[in-house]
Amino acid sequence: MPYETSLDGSRKSTRPSTLEAVIRAETGSKIRSFLYQLSEGVTDYRSIHSLTEQVRHQYHGRFAIELIQNAYDAVSRAADRKASQCRIEMQLEMDGGFGTLYVANDGAQFSHSNFESVSRLGQSDKDPATSVGNKGIGFRSVLEISQKPRIWSRRQEASPEFDGYCFGFDPEFTKSIYDPALAILEGRPLSIEQEWFAEIIGEDPSLCERLHTGAKRRQAQSANSTSDWLREEIGYLSPYLLPWPQSLRSPVVDDLETRGFASVLALPLLSPAAATLGSRPIDFVRLA
Repeated sequence: MPYETSLDGSRKSTRPSTLEAVIRAETGSKIRSFLYQLSEGVTDYRSIHSLTEQVRHQYHGRFAIELIQNAYDAVSRAADRKASQCRIEMQLEMDGGFGTLYVANDGAQFSHSNFESVSRLGQSDKDPATSVGNKGIGFRSVLEISQKPRIWSRRQEASPEFDGYCFGFDPEFTKSIYDPALAILEGRPLSIEQEWFAEIIGEDPSLCERLHTGAKRRQAQSANSTSDWLREEIGYLSPYLLPWPQSLRSPVVDDLETRGFASVLALPLLSPAAATLGSRPIDFVRLA
């Protein structure tokens, strides 16, 4: 994997998800789309970046409500509500940095449509008649407290472990696109560490030539260097559209897995203020 993050006490899973290829394909497709736009001088990705920022501001202070709504919807969709314990649990753990807020439920398993809803802004598989939230963008409210949300889930109700969609989002992953993309633009070979990017590019043999042509056209129209231009444009590529398989996990996730929860959302908190906000929904849930 090109980029992995860990918290204190975390470990690398020895049980890779069988759905890793699906997650990689989703992000590979979006990266190719971004590169196509670079080659053609199109900037649709800037609009998506702007929309993500708008959601972040419009949902200010609502992340706790959105998290509880999402967990409630998962529980309400469980195939057998009697068999399900209908648990929704939040816990704040000081396991590195400013701590991590964990949100778990034992409702319906994380489906492919759930995965697409989270990784594609503005799309949702929720039925307005049966779900509290149905906009498909409330998940972005967590960006108020965390820049690196991560999800673990079971593939089926009877799965003994988190073997379903296990992935995360991270701005550092998006930045990791810069070096291999610049190498291609400058006609340099990719390194062994950049083979993951070579696989993405390899899906369309014409892409490299299109990038070269687009770069030449841009150089004739702008005084900025290719490296500065590329870095600026990658800055407009939203990290929250690029899921990547998650292979690092903390003991807290292990515990929630052992206790039978269907899915877990981990939110590494980005500041002391976020830690303060993260503790409030826990008190709310305990009083409910």
